[in-house]
Amino acid sequence: SETEALEEVSQSEPASREDVIALYDAIKTIGKSANVKGDRKAQVKAMKVGRPLQKCLDSKHHAVIAELLEKEARDLPRNLIPTIGHAGGSQDERATIRFAAVSTIIDIAGRSRNRLALPGLRKLVDKGGLAGDLASGAISQIGEPQDLEDFIRRVKQDPKSQLNFSGFGAVGIERIMREVDQNKLN
Repeated sequence: SETEALEEVSQSEPASREDVIALYDAIKTIGKSANVKGDRKAQVKAMKVGRPLQKCLDSKHHAVIAELLEKEARDLPRNLIPTIGHAGGSQDERATIRFAAVSTIIDIAGRSRNRLALPGLRKLVDKGGLAGDLASGAISQIGEPQDLEDFIRRVKQDPKSQLNFSGFGAVGIERIMREVDQNKLN
């Protein structure tokens, strides 16, 4: 059955492109079928399925991670925000699980320095929102010089833009400090 196959795949690092896609799709399916409010079982199940996905740091997974990011950059609502239960309230599990799935593949792309994922990450940054902020950090981890140029241009245009420059190292940060008008930054 599909459930047994998923359980088997979720025990170790996905071996194939199909395994990675199956895990990612399973997380999104869990999110779609979750109760809108307070479905903790769905969240636990999504975390269990997502654990092996976090192991996809090997370069053999770069193409499929890039493909998933391209799709998310196209389909992800800009306003997808994970919610945290407030006192007496509950959280929207669907949005929380979907955001967790997206943030996992963004994290994988950054930690594995997946250059193939850069187009999708750049589109997410352009889209903005929380996923865009995470994508900015992943791009910074990859550290391509052209992205440093783009980040500097963005900060010059909008000094309040939220971009993560840490992955470009001290040289990149020093350059930003030289090129961007410090009086405009907060």
